[in-house]
Amino acid sequence: MISKYYCAKCKKFSNQFIRQSEYKGTNAKCVTNLCEFCKEQKLGIITKYLQVKTSEGKAIEKGGEILQNERNFSFHPKIRYDMDKNVFYVWIAVFAESNFKKDNVRGLESAKIHYYIFHSSDVAKFDDTSLATYQITDNQKTTLRINLAGEILNKGKKYSYDCFKEFHNNFALLESLHN
Repeated sequence: MISKYYCAKCKKFSNQFIRQSEYKGTNAKCVTNLCEFCKEQKLGIITKYLQVKTSEGKAIEKGGEILQNERNFSFHPKIRYDMDKNVFYVWIAVFAESNFKKDNVRGLESAKIHYYIFHSSDVAKFDDTSLATYQITDNQKTTLRINLAGEILNKGKKYSYDCFKEFHNNFALLESLHN
């Protein structure tokens, strides 16, 4: 969950204005609920809910050889519907070396990490949520074949995975006032 203060007058995110006041002969800081820019508007709070899923990726074998620059990543969030304007998914693909172990911090530091950030309503761009059997268990998952550059290599029969280009490292979405 991410909560940030927002000033409706300035139309931007803001920190709380900290007023300097003298109290009992010393300079004291007083935190207010006012915008740090206009110093007059009461701040609102915007909260965004994130469902974060991480996948380390499985090696792909082709012709008896392990592909070095491609992996299969599985993501299976518990909730896969358009839940609310403030519900987002953050899918993290960790492209680590093939001998990577979870307790190996060095291996993680050298890993290539891709973030796919999108609104919960965007699931319908790449998955058929109208199926009668859709999401009746926690086992509904999407497997994406991703290369080292973070490109999705899947070719869908019904849906296109091109939307993942806009999701890739889309941190700006979390800073926006998505409606």
